[in-house]
Amino acid sequence: MEEKPSIKIIYDAFQYNIGVEDFNEIETFKKQISKDYTSFVKAIPTGRGGGAYQFIVDFIINLNAKDYFKIISVYLASKALDKIIDPILDRYIFVPLKNAYKELKKVNPILDCYQLKIEFLDTKIYIYSVYNDSLIENIDKILQELYTHFSDLIINEFGDEFPSEIHIPLLFHQFLEFQIYRPPLGMEESIIAKKEDFYKLWGLKYQYTHNSKIYDLINNCFIDGEFMTEKEFYDFANSKLGL
Repeated sequence: MEEKPSIKIIYDAFQYNIGVEDFNEIETFKKQISKDYTSFVKAIPTGRGGGAYQFIVDFIINLNAKDYFKIISVYLASKALDKIIDPILDRYIFVPLKNAYKELKKVNPILDCYQLKIEFLDTKIYIYSVYNDSLIENIDKILQELYTHFSDLIINEFGDEFPSEIHIPLLFHQFLEFQIYRPPLGMEESIIAKKEDFYKLWGLKYQYTHNSKIYDLINNCFIDGEFMTEKEFYDFANSKLGL
């Protein structure tokens, strides 16, 4: 695990002429994270009237999910009990990113992190913000919960299969006459969510069996129904509204 993990950060920023109104001290932020990650940070010009300045963060880690969670779960427990610090492992639990983010936030209060995607060799995990700074505040506990429930997410229909996608969390949405489970929608979200929602329902997609499942963390079981990704929900909603 000595190689630097890769990180990509994109965000919308309001445009003017041929430039954008970027964050204060963004170049300092870029230099900070480049010390610990192979990094790419880019502002996407956008018009006024919509949401902006929300990070979408992609991590690429050259490990299987199972190996990663074995390593970091022990490390997180050691940090909590004995304050043990390993700079290399800190990269894999996003400590340098969190520290740089907090410094950037001090001079840019509007900053938020809307989505964190962790891409392993065998799966992708999408974690969505449920309130301002919720990802930064809760990421350690979310990682611990992923380790705790790891084996519960495996299905055995045609041999052991771990999800190819995990979406955290899911919210229940009564849309017209339809009862839908979906991830949070960022600036367009109308459902008030709390940090406890990270640890209630997750959405799972399985590549080989083409299954979509909802996992109930509180009762450690799958529940009836399927969920929609953010894009699937918007496509569905637009079709029902004739848009």
